[in-house]
Amino acid sequence: MQLIAFATLLSIATIASAVPLPVNPGDVHMAKPNKFIPPQAGKGANIPHPVVALATHDTKGHVPIVIGSHNLPQQMKADSKPANDYTKHSTGAFTDKHVHGQKVPTALSVGHPTKIHHSDLLPMKNPSVPHHLSGADMKHLHKDVGDTLVAKAKAKIAAGKK
Repeated sequence: MQLIAFATLLSIATIASAVPLPVNPGDVHMAKPNKFIPPQAGKGANIPHPVVALATHDTKGHVPIVIGSHNLPQQMKADSKPANDYTKHSTGAFTDKHVHGQKVPTALSVGHPTKIHHSDLLPMKNPSVPHHLSGADMKHLHKDVGDTLVAKAKAKIAAGKK
């Protein structure tokens, strides 16, 4: 009898964990880069970083995101913008980090959107960081992500690549 009760609880827990969370465009969460799709390796891969949902999750539970960090990988730095460029109309601000006496702002990698499964999103616990970007700030972020991706595609075409 106890085995049946345990099996029932286990199946309920499995079903409950498979139900997508209500992830909305503009939601700010934390996520470990080694959980991104594709996963990122490196020094900070197991440390939660801020991410902004670009859209709601798909039927597989994947959420398109932009990554925030004080130290983005080199290949992402050129296509990044200060995160607080996207908090002008939102409540809160992304925090700066001080390294060797210098202020290092959080940057969003607008040129390298990726995705993550909703179950790998962690709650934003820092009360000073926005938990959701306003509609105007999301419109600005969507424009910059789109403009950056279009510019990269045009550069590839100009260089003779597909």
